[in-house]
Amino acid sequence: MDNGRKDLSKKVKNVGNLSMGYDIISFELDGRKKYIEVKSTTTENKTFYLTKNEYEKSKKLGNYYVYIVRYYKNLDPSRIEYLKHPNFDNSKNYILQPTQYKVYYG
Repeated sequence: MDNGRKDLSKKVKNVGNLSMGYDIISFELDGRKKYIEVKSTTTENKTFYLTKNEYEKSKKLGNYYVYIVRYYKNLDPSRIEYLKHPNFDNSKNYILQPTQYKVYYG
């Protein structure tokens, strides 16, 4: 969908690089860059995994989105939910739970 802005829709890029902290560069209709991290889940719960880099980018980039594709039982796989400008630190809407630690030893 180009919403009448074919000039912007042609600029959308799948960056596909883990170091970026997002998967897609898109644009708002006013031309501002939109950074999209795409997640998928097969659980009934509204959960997903976020890397440290993705977490840091969500804080630094002004126009960060998380798009979640949910594949569970009879859900339509084309159904996408999104979080606009998620503030994972200062919100009652999100619970961050550490799932692993990197251990250095010598």
